[in-house]
Amino acid sequence: MMQNSRETSQITSQLKSRIDTNKKFGSVDLDRWLFEKLSLKKGNNILDVGCGTGNHLIKLAGMFPEGNYYGIDISDGSVKEAIKNAGQKSLKINFICGDASDAASLENNFFDVIISIYALYYVKDTQKVLSILKTKLKQNGRIAVMSPYKGNNGEWYSFLSNFMKIPAEVESVADNFMDKKVLPFAKSNFKSLQKFNFENRITIPSYDDLKKYWVSNIYYKEEYNNEFEKHVSEYFRKNRSFVLTKKSLLAIMG
Repeated sequence: MMQNSRETSQITSQLKSRIDTNKKFGSVDLDRWLFEKLSLKKGNNILDVGCGTGNHLIKLAGMFPEGNYYGIDISDGSVKEAIKNAGQKSLKINFICGDASDAASLENNFFDVIISIYALYYVKDTQKVLSILKTKLKQNGRIAVMSPYKGNNGEWYSFLSNFMKIPAEVESVADNFMDKKVLPFAKSNFKSLQKFNFENRITIPSYDDLKKYWVSNIYYKEEYNNEFEKHVSEYFRKNRSFVLTKKSLLAIMG
């Protein structure tokens, strides 16, 4: 996840908590779904922009150890965690602490696949970064960008609207980022474009689990805790679980 002191998106512990919730209670394994769509091969050189704690790269390096792996993230804490996690598995992955545009320092025409999963919408100039990344691809290389898409978290936002206003930029990402920034660039700069819709139903079974998810969100504010607890307690008196739907779009350009 891309973040810095001026433009914070998530701290490492919050990101991990949210990912853990999605994995534990989700209906679809995102990593398996994503890797199937990418059709990766042995020996591929891969860059992950906004790599966070290195989840994707660590799994890929374990599956295809012959490749060269690079990850870049502006969060010093996330990069340190990624280095530790990779080291525990004796995996050789090059992690860089820097902004997405710092990918300019990497070798041109080197990568088979560049991915950015739930991260690129945090950078200020998406088209500039995509232009930089394109120069890093081999002749037949591909860039894969995944972002929240229309209808994402609809049930969750509806519930939260009982006591707070969701920041406009949160829903704007799902409504505008892919359609207005990524897809137009792909159509103008690449020969091919594949689009895949991803939907994951997260069934959260208890008050405690839902509260952990609430605290991990980027728009969480302690001042809303009392209202949150009141509404959640009332909800679970009537329902056995809380279901929210993650909706995203994966665009693979090549």
